[in-house]
Amino acid sequence: APETLEGMKRYLGSGLVEGIGPVMAERIVDRFGLETLDVIDTRPERLAEVDGIGRVRAERIRATWDEQRGLADVLVFLRSHGVSATWARRIFLRYGRRAVAMVRENPYRLALDMHGLGFRTADRIAMSLGVAPTSVERAAAGAAHALVEASDEGHVFLPRALLVERTAKLLAVEEHIANDGIILLCERGHAVAARNDAIYLRALHRAELRAADRVRTILAATSTRATTETSAAIATAELALGIELAPRQREAIEETLRHSVVVITGGPGTGKTTIVRGILAALGTDDRPI
Repeated sequence: APETLEGMKRYLGSGLVEGIGPVMAERIVDRFGLETLDVIDTRPERLAEVDGIGRVRAERIRATWDEQRGLADVLVFLRSHGVSATWARRIFLRYGRRAVAMVRENPYRLALDMHGLGFRTADRIAMSLGVAPTSVERAAAGAAHALVEASDEGHVFLPRALLVERTAKLLAVEEHIANDGIILLCERGHAVAARNDAIYLRALHRAELRAADRVRTILAATSTRATTETSAAIATAELALGIELAPRQREAIEETLRHSVVVITGGPGTGKTTIVRGILAALGTDDRPI
């Protein structure tokens, strides 16, 4: 906290506290002097003595002041355990003044609740707090991390046996501990154990179910086009696009026109966007951006 009147004016007028700008900060400090911060902290009702501050504004200032003090406590705690100031602020915004208590209780919740923070950061905090390497909480977070890594490889789930193996290797623990972590992860709703012991992250399980429902709806509702229409439609598409489609591109469009559901796949630069433009042109709907 600043120790001079000028420093106090700058501190309060910096935008740190909602409802106090440079002009109001000067009025407050002129009224209360070096006792300003103590007044805001312990006797906020006295702010109403300052011209331009009513009861409602005084309460808002006090609430923001408390929030900033809570953020300071969280920053000090998390920075001491190697968390960046940016992440500390995000954690405070997520948990509020309970952040320190919640992180102390289970630091691995950060990996599950804070998208992008990651297991390794949470694990570093946990080790700093003295959490046992064999903790079931650590095993649950490690299993979630293994599922995230699997999704980066293109998998929406892992068989339990493989997930146990990957989690145990990641954490350097026995496989029964890894399995206990998977059970806890599912009990808390972060993961789903589906048929054949397939373990999904909850979001990916929902996405797969939604995709299956969409496919069923399309199959039930869409009629196929007659084969005789496809050649004319592709000619229309080529004319609209001003290009001659390659044989595989023509085949992809033909299959799309014949069937209700088609999957088009390929690496970058293989012509997927051109195929989609061709499909829209063939259907007479090439008026939307791709």
